[in-house]
Amino acid sequence: MKHLIAIALSFLTPALTQVAPAQDEVNTPPTQQPSVTLVKPEITTRSIFPDKLAYARVYFDTIVAQPYLSPIENDTCKILSIETYQTEDKQHANAKGKSLAIIQFQVKKSGIASLPQIPFESETKKYKTQPLQLIASEITRSNAITLTITPTKTKIYQGEPVRFDLTWDCSIHANALQNLRLNPSFFSNQNIEVAIPRNTQPNDNQVGLPIGGRRAIATRTINPDNPKSLGKITLPIYLRFNKPGTIQLPPTKLEISKLLNPKDNFAQFVAHFNNSLFIPTEKDQTYTRLYTTSKPHTIEVLPLPLSPLSQDFTGIFTPAHINIQINPSNNLQIGQLLELDFTLKSNTPSPFLELQNLNEQPKLDERFLITGDYAKTWHPESTNFKQRIRILSTTIQSIPPLNFTIFNTNTAKYQIITTPRIPLTVKPHQNQTIIPLKNLNATQTLTSNPQGIWYNYPKKSMTNYLQQLLHTINLHFWLLLAIIPIITALLTPLIRKSRKRALNPTYKIQEQAHKAFRKAPENTPQKWNTLLAWLASHFQTNDKAWTFSDTTKALKNINATQQDLNTLAKIHQQQDLSTYTEKSQTPDYTNLTEIAKRLAKLLPLITFILTLSSQSAKASEWPDAQTSFQQAQATNNPQLYSQAALLYQTAAINQQQPATAWYNSGNAWFQAGELGRSIAAYRQAQQLTPWNKNTLENLTSARALVATEVPLKQTTWEKIPLIILKTTTLTSLIILCTLTLIFIRYKNKTLHKATITTAIIFITLIAGTSIKLTQQKTSGVIITNKVNSKKGPSYAYANAFDNSLKDGLEFHLIETRDQWLHIQLPDKRQAWIPSSQATLIH
Repeated sequence: MKHLIAIALSFLTPALTQVAPAQDEVNTPPTQQPSVTLVKPEITTRSIFPDKLAYARVYFDTIVAQPYLSPIENDTCKILSIETYQTEDKQHANAKGKSLAIIQFQVKKSGIASLPQIPFESETKKYKTQPLQLIASEITRSNAITLTITPTKTKIYQGEPVRFDLTWDCSIHANALQNLRLNPSFFSNQNIEVAIPRNTQPNDNQVGLPIGGRRAIATRTINPDNPKSLGKITLPIYLRFNKPGTIQLPPTKLEISKLLNPKDNFAQFVAHFNNSLFIPTEKDQTYTRLYTTSKPHTIEVLPLPLSPLSQDFTGIFTPAHINIQINPSNNLQIGQLLELDFTLKSNTPSPFLELQNLNEQPKLDERFLITGDYAKTWHPESTNFKQRIRILSTTIQSIPPLNFTIFNTNTAKYQIITTPRIPLTVKPHQNQTIIPLKNLNATQTLTSNPQGIWYNYPKKSMTNYLQQLLHTINLHFWLLLAIIPIITALLTPLIRKSRKRALNPTYKIQEQAHKAFRKAPENTPQKWNTLLAWLASHFQTNDKAWTFSDTTKALKNINATQQDLNTLAKIHQQQDLSTYTEKSQTPDYTNLTEIAKRLAKLLPLITFILTLSSQSAKASEWPDAQTSFQQAQATNNPQLYSQAALLYQTAAINQQQPATAWYNSGNAWFQAGELGRSIAAYRQAQQLTPWNKNTLENLTSARALVATEVPLKQTTWEKIPLIILKTTTLTSLIILCTLTLIFIRYKNKTLHKATITTAIIFITLIAGTSIKLTQQKTSGVIITNKVNSKKGPSYAYANAFDNSLKDGLEFHLIETRDQWLHIQLPDKRQAWIPSSQATLIH
């Protein structure tokens, strides 16, 4: 028992030893926590607005550490950043304490806001900012300012410059205005060009105006009843709409800051762009923010009509007048440079005025050499274009009349402005009367234009049959590959029979007799006579000498039935009675065909007919597609182009000239601005007719517009079209089968060698086609303006590339998962995209 107690105490002693120090710690008095010192922030921003950053300062009597900024905010205010500084530095020599914190914050709404409390710590103290309330102002609409932007026309043509008059009336003291914000929406619309003409008013009436991110010179008219106010600001703005349709211009907002303490001068310097409208407000200024808005406008932009003159259209609209002068005008020699000075008068501002290149004037060809480009000069009443030309021949007697095509908005037609003829007298130089262009290295090499789309193809019958054949080969390649040998096997007996007829005249007579018997009318004497002729040919006897005894002997030799023997004997007897006696009897010919079937073993004739017929749709889409495309060309309506493209696609799917239909669909999609869909359609057409040059050029032209550039890595083997391999393989098989049948018929060494050679070619082609088919991948094209590719089949994955994939980019499909496509780009890089943003090429 004593031993047990000793053992127990030996285990308990260490435990008691460990508990004792813990008991001592419990009895130790707790350490006192340092107290928190409240510090008051000073708001340094005088005017606070919800969309503006504001600042506050806090001073400390110790050096505080940079606080860790976790989200600090409440319902009315949010802290954005905190920076701490030691005020013992020279730049903070006048500070109140040893350290300073600058707080950047932003209120969430106008009205009363509360600045959140922020904790700070130093080595010896803890701080917290005092609760502080402040008032956030709001932007208010003011009746003291009005803004109007009025167009001179609301129905214009595509590319026609239209004037908008901007007027800003302001009765507020000009010195109190600062930080103007005026950004009309048309400045940021990529389909609208903006031009502001030069101001020709006296300098005292000119004023700088910030508008749409630009610096413009406007006209200021001071109100005589309130000369210290800003007065009226007017600015003409010209817009040019590059796409037809109905354009909605939203209201334009004008915002201005009104200072509580106006500055001494509205324009402190002579320069127009140094007035207070360009100066932003400072945080230590007290001001209010005022705004007004203009009315919205609806502009109807009509498409320009298409006509032969539209190709030479200069982009100039009526009214317009062109005058021409030359310098020098006399004492001219061959090879001398002349300067043509064109004076163009128009209501359109100079930035929107361009003249057609003189190289496009056919009357100057081979007479003058055009050097350089136009030199453009602005004048208050006109725009001048100067072009230099060199005289090439002494036979030139004048500057011929030059034609420039403009558009008359009143008649909605193109018209031609013709310059007057200018007489010239040109003298030779060093007995030279002509200067060849080759001597001046001025000849041009004719090159193909990669831009633009070739015209649509018409519907042709022969083209339809050929395209149907190619489509059938592409769609049913393996089936046709299996059918051709079967047809060959089925034709082999016929070929053997043909050879037998050629080598055995008796067999030929038998076959002809059998054919005549089958064609003879039933239940007639003709049927009986052809049966006897057939029996005679079978037994190599003249049918004219075939008698009753011959029939009896022949039937017994072939072991015919007694019933057939009696029937034929009875007919013989009746025929003989009618021929050799006066008794006339009508034999019964009804069972001759059945008897003939029993008398001979007729080989069944097996024929296999492969017909290629076009699938006709219940209603042909082709005429509707043609009509929609023609209407789209007349109106330049993208929706009609899209409708025509869909109809052409339906025609292609219904096998109405599929290659041509896909080609025309690509043209329509291209005109509709659907770059990706046009590329997909051209690719479909190229699969059926890879040799078509127009399809290749259109595809190249569309690919040139794709914004995402991915280098194409393609081997020579990958460039070979699959349809070429399929067609060549089938052709070689047909040739092989044909040679085989001919060899069976005629059998000679030349045919034998040709057959073996063709067989080797066919085996090579079928192997290559099989490999090509196994390597073939489904292709596709991006059909939306922007696709953010991912690293997996979900939006939760990171982007695969830094920039987005653009409309028209081509790819190969790896797999499909849910609503996502795993794609491989032409340079072998991979990504995932939503299936709704691409179309696949089958």
